[in-house]
Amino acid sequence: MSFPPPVRPRVRVLQKQVGGAGGAEVTCLATGFYPRHIELTLQRDGRPIPDQEMTIGDTLPNGDGTYQLRRSLSVSAEELSQRHVYTCTVRHVSMDNKLDITWESQPGPNVALILGASLTALIAVLLIVVVGVLTWRRREICEPGCSSATKNEEEMERINAAAGADKDGEGGVEMEGEGERKLEP
Repeated sequence: MSFPPPVRPRVRVLQKQVGGAGGAEVTCLATGFYPRHIELTLQRDGRPIPDQEMTIGDTLPNGDGTYQLRRSLSVSAEELSQRHVYTCTVRHVSMDNKLDITWESQPGPNVALILGASLTALIAVLLIVVVGVLTWRRREICEPGCSSATKNEEEMERINAAAGADKDGEGGVEMEGEGERKLEP
């Protein structure tokens, strides 16, 4: 009875965002290998991660007679910000040497981008509120039945009265509709 030849594993390091706290799950996945026995380790900055810190899956059969194995590690947002280098190391009878696949942690969502977008949204909301309050106050000052043109006319009359007429009592500006017309002597 002959056994099929060994099949080399395909190895990937996957990272998936988990929870709302900005953490992630780093998974080392070896799949498509034969025979079943494989050595799969996960390291942080060159040091092996203890098994009790990881979720270790069973070696499972694939539909084609090969196998798969995964190891996962939950990484906090704080750890991600420290930019550790994670390495998945695989040793299998089908390979002459060990295989190392590395992944460098990136901080979760770009904090500067989120902060900038939040600040921009806050400023926009405040600006809308200020414009709304100023518009409301302006309407409150103008009594019912008062239009902007009426208000401008009244303001011009007050300005003219305060400034006084020319020395000979002539001159001034009169509001007419939307335009101005200078009175001639």
